[in-house]
Formats: sequence, C-alpha cells, structure tokens
Amino acid sequence: MYEQLRPHEDARPVHDLGVRWQQLAQIENATPEAKRQIEVFCQMKGISLQGLLAQEAKLAFHGRGPDLFLAFPGYARLNGSRVVSAIKYRDVQTGKRKAEAGSSFGEVKVIGDATAMDWFIVEGETDGARLYDLVGHLAAVCILPAGASALRRVWFQRLPRGARVYICLDADEAGEAGSRKLMQILGNGIRVRPPGVKDWCEWQGGRDDFIALVKQERKQIQSALKTFSDLYEDWKQERSGERPGIRVGWGSVDHDLRGVSDGQVLGIAARTAVGKSWALATIAHNVSAANAGGLICSLEMPGPEWFERQWAIFENLPPEEIEKLARMDDVGPPTRFLQRMQYTLLCEKPLQLDDIPYVIQEARQRLDQPLRCVYVDYLGLLSAPGKDPYERTSVVGKGLKELAKQEHVAVIVAMQLSRKGGDGTQPVTLEMMRDSGVIEEAMDFLLGLWRPSLDSKDMLVRVLKNRKGASGRQVKLTFKTPSMQVLEVVA
Repeated sequence: MYEQLRPHEDARPVHDLGVRWQQLAQIENATPEAKRQIEVFCQMKGISLQGLLAQEAKLAFHGRGPDLFLAFPGYARLNGSRVVSAIKYRDVQTGKRKAEAGSSFGEVKVIGDATAMDWFIVEGETDGARLYDLVGHLAAVCILPAGASALRRVWFQRLPRGARVYICLDADEAGEAGSRKLMQILGNGIRVRPPGVKDWCEWQGGRDDFIALVKQERKQIQSALKTFSDLYEDWKQERSGERPGIRVGWGSVDHDLRGVSDGQVLGIAARTAVGKSWALATIAHNVSAANAGGLICSLEMPGPEWFERQWAIFENLPPEEIEKLARMDDVGPPTRFLQRMQYTLLCEKPLQLDDIPYVIQEARQRLDQPLRCVYVDYLGLLSAPGKDPYERTSVVGKGLKELAKQEHVAVIVAMQLSRKGGDGTQPVTLEMMRDSGVIEEAMDFLLGLWRPSLDSKDMLVRVLKNRKGASGRQVKLTFKTPSMQVLEVVA
C-alpha cells in the first residue's frame, strides 16, 4: 500500500512540489457534493473534519470520474528552505493511496500541541486524525509518512527531552515490527494498541476510555529507581509468601534455590531427548496449582502437542491415550484440566527476543491473575541479532535477564548442551553449555539434566549455579509412569 511513499535518503534529491500543492483545492471551498463525500468518509472512519484540517488536508480530483482524493503534504529541506517535498493522496471512496511523482519525506508530521511532553506516534493520516480528536489539545500526535515499515532516526529529533512517547501503531505484524524498531531508535516508549481491533479508526472508545487505556499501559513500565523502603516491601512480599518465588516442584532443588524470584532466570540444560521439555511442562503443571499466571513460549513444539503433554501430566495418562480421547465423539472438554490451566497461556509462533515483551503485554491483558512466570522452550530457537552463534547466544542470554527484570517476572528457559554433553548420559558440567561463559554470567540459576541410561526412566539433576546459595547438589528424578511427569525420587 505504501510502495510509493518512501522516505528520501540523503543521497536522493528533494523536489519542490510547492507549485503542485498550491493548485489543489481547499476543503472549505469544495462543492456541496465533495463536502458530502468528505463527511461520509469522516463518519466511516470515526474522525472529525478538524482532524484532517490540522494536517493541512486539501482536495484533488483524478481520473475520468473524476474521483475525489484527500491530499496531504510532506516536507523536507531544500537549499536551506522548508518546502513541500511530497504529496500523498487517498481516495475517499476506495481508500486507495498513491503519491505525487518525485515525493520524498524529510520529516514527520506533528499535529496537536508540539510542545507537550506526551507524544503519540501513529501510522497514517486517518489514525492521526482519530488521536487528534482524542488528545490533540493535550498532546502531540506524530504521524509516520510511509507506514510502520519506513522509519528514520532523524525524524524524531523534534521530540522534547524527557518526553513520554506512546507508540500507537496498528495491532498487526507490520505494526509490531515497526514498534520494535521505534523502541530501538528512541531508546524508550510505551506500546499502546487499539484494543480488539487493527487500527484506531476501528476502535469505538472515547476520550476518557483512551486516557484510561494509556494510564493502564503506563503502569506496566516499572520505575527505574527504588528506595530501600520500596525494596523492603518487595523483599517482604516474597519472603512472607505474599508473592513467593517460583518453585519447580522438586523439593531438594527448591530447598537450595529458595524460589526463582521476579527478575531472575533459571536455565535447564540437557542434551536432546533427555527430557528438558517434559521437565518444563512439569514445572508449568506445578506452578499452575498456585493459580499463578504463566506464559509458555513453545518455540519447538506446536501448541496441540504441548497441550497433549500437559493434559497427560494432569491425568497421569500416557500421551497416546490422550490422543485417543480426541477420536471419541462422546468425550467432552477436559473441564478439570482446563480449570487447572486457566491462568496459563501459550504462544506457539516463532519469536525474536524483542517480541517477548509484546507477548507479555498481551498475556497480562488476557489473564485475570498476575503474570509470574515465562517459560521458553528453548533458548536456541529464540532469534536475536548477531554475526555468529556466540554473539547471538550472548544477546539472548543477557536479553532474557533484562526481560525478567523489566517485566517483573521469573523466566525459566530450556537450553541445549553442546556436543561436549555427549549422548546425554554423562553428568552435566558448565563446560558443556553452549558458549558457557555467556550463559553462566546471564543466568541466576542453572540446572543440568542427564540420564544414566537413555533406556531408563531415571534422570539426574545437578545445581550448577545458584544465586541464592550453594551449588553442586545432585538430585535423582524419574519419569512418573505413565504420564512422563518429572518427579523427585524420595529415598
């Protein structure tokens, strides 16, 4: 849709389209029929005419009809002067967009109060008009000229120092990608999505509703500074059991770890086929018993397969028996199991590290309980930038730690051992970790899993790193028959 509407690069010439812009008609001078069409367009989009006039909108007629278009100017510097360097057109009947030949963009359009300390960034002119109607008298509305996919750092130099930035791009794939890039450019920002719809013109809320939504999203951003009185309250909440650390459900291990606190990361490392995914599912089963909110990022397994395993653990049935239930017409939904997992959500889409905060925000909106734990299966499938595996692992390891602290959650991540781990039957050591130095530094806790014999249902776990106490304890686990739930063997 925005193919022709690209921002100019410094190497490309800027064209002065001022003469063409002056030839276009003012909306207030339009014919009654043109005004009627504009009014219908505004009603359809849920915007006011003032929101368009704030963007200097004019009218253009193209084609044999002729068809009526709204026209919006874009600006850039040419020989030291600010000129109209772009003209965007939008058909009021079809919504089709196009641009004047030679258009390029040197800046973003800002409407509302450009001196305000609250800035709202949107994708296009109609969303800009919608937010202008909602908050334009109180805030600045910044309108991207070429959609969410075309961004330039120089556009945002106008932002006042210390301004609060709300990223209000569309709730779709392009909007999410653009939001991530904006976060990188700006170094901060609060993501605000139109609830339940794709863009703001589809949202039916009013000004009070929007302000409440913004306040809600702002509350998710944790303060960077805490007094020791604040820290005492956090400590008391955890140690008193009001907001306890996450426990994996293996008594001896939990005794040493004393719970994975908000902001901490637990890594579970093993070779392929040892059972780290079953261990992760078992922990999710144990945590769900406390009605704590959980988010499973299943990067390897499809959602239905994870569901089957989780249900098998709950019912203590083999997974193949659970599969048979799907073929029975007279078997209804597993009410007890669904109730047990009602505060746990699963994401089966491939994720980049930068995607997870947005998935967490969505999870918080969906859950009726506070989100306490994020499970990642597994670290090697979590995409991140980097020129080689070591650098990518470094980014992911450090990123998960930052994520846990920023989102105030515990993170439990399954990890693959390097080939030094052999076939999975050797005792796990830190040297077997892929890029072990990076992982050891980033994780608060590390557990190593192995099976003395891959034919055996027995498993051993060793505490390789423990931020809260001693490491080195070795505990015997076993797969519970027949469900494959991982339990500690009590002597």
